[in-house]
Amino acid sequence: MAKAEPRGREEGFSLIETMLAMLFLAVSLLALAQLVAVAVNQNAMSRSTSVGISAAMGKLEELRRIYNRDLETASTTLAGGNEDKGGFRLSWVVTNGTGTSERIVTVTAQPLAGTYLNSRSVDITSHFAP
Repeated sequence: MAKAEPRGREEGFSLIETMLAMLFLAVSLLALAQLVAVAVNQNAMSRSTSVGISAAMGKLEELRRIYNRDLETASTTLAGGNEDKGGFRLSWVVTNGTGTSERIVTVTAQPLAGTYLNSRSVDITSHFAP
């Protein structure tokens, strides 16, 4: 018959070591989850701000077409105003520049309640000159 060997120091992890490792893993996963939540929020804000920039640029191009038409017909219909479009309130201000036909146009896109509420307001200024 084989003799049982005496038990010495056993190898492996103790229960305390395993619990500490699990605690460390849980804290790490919680921190990672918070980081992912912040990244998703920032991504949504960037996306909606990009939509606001696009809306403001579209309005600026529309005003540029009106300005060019006014130059051809020698009329002055370019004026400030506002409108709601695509979840944003677009407002624009037209001021005279240094030249007689130069105009300075500032378009502001502010998010309305709804889809793009976490967006920032966007201001775009352009100089129109012949």
